[in-house]
Amino acid sequence: MEVIIEQLGTTHNVLDRQKFRLDDLTADPFNEALGNYPKITIGRAYSNDLILTDEHIDEWHASLQLDEDGQLWIIDYGSLNGIKKLKGKTSLERQLVASGDIFVIGRNKIRILFGDHPVPATVKIRFSEVFLLWLGRLPVLAALVLGYILVKGLSIYFTTSTELNWGSIVSNNLQSSLGFVGLALLVYLLSILFKRGGNFLSHLGVLMLVYFVSVIAGFAIHLLKFNTGAGLDGLMDFLEAANGYLVLFLYLWCILYLAFHISLQRRTVISLGLVAMLVGINLLNSSAFEDFFATSVRSDESLLPPAFLLKTPENNQSHFERAFSMFEQVALEKQLRQQEKQSKSAR
Repeated sequence: MEVIIEQLGTTHNVLDRQKFRLDDLTADPFNEALGNYPKITIGRAYSNDLILTDEHIDEWHASLQLDEDGQLWIIDYGSLNGIKKLKGKTSLERQLVASGDIFVIGRNKIRILFGDHPVPATVKIRFSEVFLLWLGRLPVLAALVLGYILVKGLSIYFTTSTELNWGSIVSNNLQSSLGFVGLALLVYLLSILFKRGGNFLSHLGVLMLVYFVSVIAGFAIHLLKFNTGAGLDGLMDFLEAANGYLVLFLYLWCILYLAFHISLQRRTVISLGLVAMLVGINLLNSSAFEDFFATSVRSDESLLPPAFLLKTPENNQSHFERAFSMFEQVALEKQLRQQEKQSKSAR
């Protein structure tokens, strides 16, 4: 009989996997009263078949043993901290094992599988997964960094209405860049902590790509603000907020695969859920719906060179003529109302 024992991490990721053939094992004389049947001994002692280093586990803690009917049992050797089923509260002295059962021994979680246990269906490698790993190639990352610096510099140059202080701009963006690296390093270390591995350059490449997209989207919104009137202030504010939420969603979606290898459907649901929760929190703390329908004059005008206007602006002569025609129309309507009142009073 083939038995596979997996040691699991906090997220049930597999830390270690070992395969045993019970027919080939000799009986352990530690407790002859349990019967002289093939068994897998578990504990900290080096004579065990499965050696666990947790200090909360006894030298000879437990065993997996076949009975005369060929059924597998997990048996506690009277250990200090016992054996529990996952989410169970009581310690087990002797428990029949089914393929896929998870037990807690000390602070270790082990999953026991039989050789004929079915495996999940094979998952096709998706383009998105290949693309995320491709971002970790050094030439690609270098191109992203240069592209981000170029687009960010042009955006600052065209959208700043005051005198440019390049020293201050470089200093502020250097701090942001160090923050990028720190965030990528933190996520990478988390992936190592959870035994998922990963490529640090891929983490950094994903972060750079997301912020590169954010800068382009931000400039596009700025361009729209430059070409729209004050009546669309609420819409512009909504687009700016949506840009931030989109960046957050993309980053979470990518990182959940790179750092934790979560499936496409699960990482999409988790990312949408976290973003929706953040949106809800922000809506509770602001008058977002009122701002969306606001018609007040915009306080932060969007200034760009005239070349960025999407349509030719109205010249002064045309503006004055249109304004005077409005006054004439108002005067005419006033005269018509007066004539209508006089005709009514004459009747």
